[in-house]
Amino acid sequence: MKSGSKGKSAFHLGFRYFSASVIQGVLAFVALPFATTILGPSEYGVYALVTSFSLLVSAFADLGQQILFAGHYGAADDAQRKSLFSSAIISSFILACVLALLFVLLWNQLAAYTGAESAISETILWLAAASIPLRVAHTTGNHFFNVSGRADLAAILITGQAVANFVVLMFSLFILDLQLLSLFLGNISGLLVAALGTIILLRKSLTVAIGKFWLMELFKIAPATLAASVAENARAAIENLVLTRFLGVNIVGIWTHARLYHALLMQGTNPIAYVMWPKALEEARTGNEFELVGRVWNAVYVWLVVAGIFFAFFGGEIIMLLTNGKFVDAAIWVPLLIAYLLLQHAGKAATATVYGLKKGVWTAHFRIITLIPSIVAIWFLVPTFGIGGVVTIMFAEMFVFRLLMGHRARRLRRIPFQDRWILIGILLILGIHLLIFVASPTLAVRGLLFVVAIVGVMILGRRELRDTISQLRRLFKSDEDSAVARLGG
Repeated sequence: MKSGSKGKSAFHLGFRYFSASVIQGVLAFVALPFATTILGPSEYGVYALVTSFSLLVSAFADLGQQILFAGHYGAADDAQRKSLFSSAIISSFILACVLALLFVLLWNQLAAYTGAESAISETILWLAAASIPLRVAHTTGNHFFNVSGRADLAAILITGQAVANFVVLMFSLFILDLQLLSLFLGNISGLLVAALGTIILLRKSLTVAIGKFWLMELFKIAPATLAASVAENARAAIENLVLTRFLGVNIVGIWTHARLYHALLMQGTNPIAYVMWPKALEEARTGNEFELVGRVWNAVYVWLVVAGIFFAFFGGEIIMLLTNGKFVDAAIWVPLLIAYLLLQHAGKAATATVYGLKKGVWTAHFRIITLIPSIVAIWFLVPTFGIGGVVTIMFAEMFVFRLLMGHRARRLRRIPFQDRWILIGILLILGIHLLIFVASPTLAVRGLLFVVAIVGVMILGRRELRDTISQLRRLFKSDEDSAVARLGG
């Protein structure tokens, strides 16, 4: 009974986080038809360009917190955990403030290279700079929520951030008529709510002191992890830089819109990651076979495959409706990005093994090994092949990274193969997408083919779908039992 109650508790946490992610996704989709009556690819392109570089600067202040928390939280007592969190967030926030000032000082030289400097006002620049320390504070809190299994608190922040972003964006666009500036005001408002919420919710885990031991641990981890984190964000920033330089800011806007659907689906998987990560780390340390982890994630993969197939058949129509026809050119890239999302999620058991056995620094090393060549490749492929070059580089880099992670994890222990649905999904999505691109069938034919494809997926994934339904039944039965208990009391 005890383990069962823990399972229900974990599932409830995941469901709350999922609900918050749904709210965030719904608000993002609701905002699109309204925002795109005023804003177009050029405005979103400028927003993406500036934001990608503020994210790059934020990465310098991360200092490898995820690896630090994953490696030490489980074995630490309450006092040590309090010191661990406080040391991480204070040191990172101070560094982020310094980096934000450097961002402002160096921006003009960077903007001159892109040719988009005239579209970026001083107000936009300072808002982008202010987002850096706020983002770092929120990210540190998220890492801490992750390892401590407190997805319910993370859900509160996600909801607050999404609501603040939506309200301020709509008010700035339609009441104040601030055009491009509205995107930055919405972003900074959401981050402000998330950062302040992090401090409020974790105030009992926060002191003003920085522990020397944790600071030294951060400094040990930081060189490798910092290089990996910076390289990953540098790739996104350089993508936007090169696309803007050679193809124009409108193309950046189209690419950013395509990535929006990838990001929203990623947010949909985050609740599972929050709930399953502590369990995966525990199984890695105890030598278990990751059975629960594999079953849960395979159910998620099936639904991602369904999403990829849906966008392969109807992405153009969906995006046209959502964006007043302004971003329909993004439709061709969305199924590819969903297939890429599946690849990103590969190797859950291997990843947990590496982190759980305190070898998380390997992840950073492998990210550096794969990202640096991909950054170099951007300069050669993107000017000629545009977004197609970016997608090719992304797939190649992630494939090699997953191979390296799996190889190293198998040197630590036996790793079960649990990525069957990732392989099936990638092949299905890419195959259907290619068929639709080449044959250009009518909407009616696409509808018929979609039904056939989904029925096939349902038959192949019947076990995974049963797992999903079983979990939902457990949730609602648990809710009913709780309600009866309250009434009886």
